[in-house]
Amino acid sequence: MINMRNLILLPMLSLMLQSCHSQDNYNYPIEYDLTNADTKLVLTDELNEVSSIALSEDEKHIACITDEMGILYIISPEDGSIQQRIDFHKDGDYEGIEILGKEIFIMKSSGTIYHIEDYMAEQPLEFTKYNTELSTANDVEGLGYDPENKHLLMACKASPDLDTEISGKEQERAIYKFDLNSKKLITDSAIRIHRELFKEYIEQTPDHPAYKKWMKRFGEEAENFRFEPSAIAVQKSTGRTYMLSSVGKMLAVFEKDGRLHTLIKLNKSDFIQPEGICFDKAENLYICNEGKDKQAIVYKFNRKSN
Repeated sequence: MINMRNLILLPMLSLMLQSCHSQDNYNYPIEYDLTNADTKLVLTDELNEVSSIALSEDEKHIACITDEMGILYIISPEDGSIQQRIDFHKDGDYEGIEILGKEIFIMKSSGTIYHIEDYMAEQPLEFTKYNTELSTANDVEGLGYDPENKHLLMACKASPDLDTEISGKEQERAIYKFDLNSKKLITDSAIRIHRELFKEYIEQTPDHPAYKKWMKRFGEEAENFRFEPSAIAVQKSTGRTYMLSSVGKMLAVFEKDGRLHTLIKLNKSDFIQPEGICFDKAENLYICNEGKDKQAIVYKFNRKSN
């Protein structure tokens, strides 16, 4: 006997499968297939709160930090195992890390930067502390390096302005530059990312699998700008800036002139809480995820030829 309930459910199931399939096969204009990692490093429970990663110059290890402890972790890029633990400071909310040769820069969410001249030197490590004009109101989560201008990039998750508390109705986010020569924050030329950039991009890509959802998030009816940077990195060959937002599970890619090149909806089952991003010399892409109630993961996506 034919079950009418099953006949009704079958078309619905078919539509669901088509929707999932179309999301997996949407042609994003970048050199990476973020649905298929080439390497997956499952980290130990000790690193469940991993908040940022950086690849060493010789690419023999990955440096990472957590957002709770003042420990610099050195892990293997082969299997993710911890090779070394380096106590460098007291516990705190550490959100960003960047390696430049032997030097390492570690950033707190308050905008404070710790500079270690040779992070592989004998312990205890010595560092120089730089208090910037940024604060916890800015909630600085992303630290990257601009190789063209030789600045550190500090991406703010909350208030885009100095000395201003978050209101919850912001229409833009800010990326501040830290000059590596003067070791000072450049306060008068922050990169401003406005919600309108996202709205225009969505309007121009009606075939995007997240079109309806993102029109609600970034359209005229949105009260605030619901893109909250959690990590930032610059692709050297193109000058494009890759920026993660753990909130909403997104990767935004910006051109050198500030235009939004593409916006990618990340699979939430794979990207539980994307918090760190970096490139190697071949421009393979690495993204780390906090574990929450699971284990933290670092994905490596090999650069594909266009």
